Amino acid sequence: MNLKSPGLVVSDALVQIVNDFVLVLVIASVAALLTILGAPAAERFNVPFPLVSAALQFAAGIITGLVAISLMPPAVRDAPYLGIVIGFFLGGALLLLEVRY
Repeated sequence: MNLKSPGLVVSDALVQIVNDFVLVLVIASVAALLTILGAPAAERFNVPFPLVSAALQFAAGIITGLVAISLMPPAVRDAPYLGIVIGFFLGGALLLLEVRY
């Protein structure tokens, strides 16, 4: 889609980038709003530890699934395999260093 107006021509790629940015901005805003609403509720009520643990594990599983489904396929398709393997192991090593120290 080329937007035509006097002195303005916008390419399809730019329109797609803007649309993607707006989508990310909306999703991030919803997450921020839910955090703002949820934090006082979490402070107000005494939630049992097993429920908090289950909620955190569920959230971690969702994030892991999103990374596996949406971020990894383009990385594997577009990046050299050696870079992916090195990045994977460096990330694991940094995680272990962070946990230890």
